[in-house]
Amino acid sequence: MIAPLVVSTIPATDAPEVAINSNISVTFDEAIDPLSLNPSVFTVVGADGLPVAGDISCDNMIVTFNPDSDIKVNLVYTASVSVGVKDLFGNALAAPHE
Repeated sequence: MIAPLVVSTIPATDAPEVAINSNISVTFDEAIDPLSLNPSVFTVVGADGLPVAGDISCDNMIVTFNPDSDIKVNLVYTASVSVGVKDLFGNALAAPHE
């Protein structure tokens, strides 16, 4: 069993001055099972502790979070992908990724 790996994110980790209407994309090294994706495995939380509501979509190796509304200006957000994310063979992410 080979666990999927995160190879990149958009925006990049610790990116400054992200547009308030940005989506968050995570690219993996292999195709992801869209049925493994839900709001508990891909979360976005502001520094104020409030979760960000949005839709999660998957296009092969790219998982995208589209917030329901624009993010707040000058607030740090953390996007997290948990070990609940699985590839097409049922292999889970080995460790959470922020």
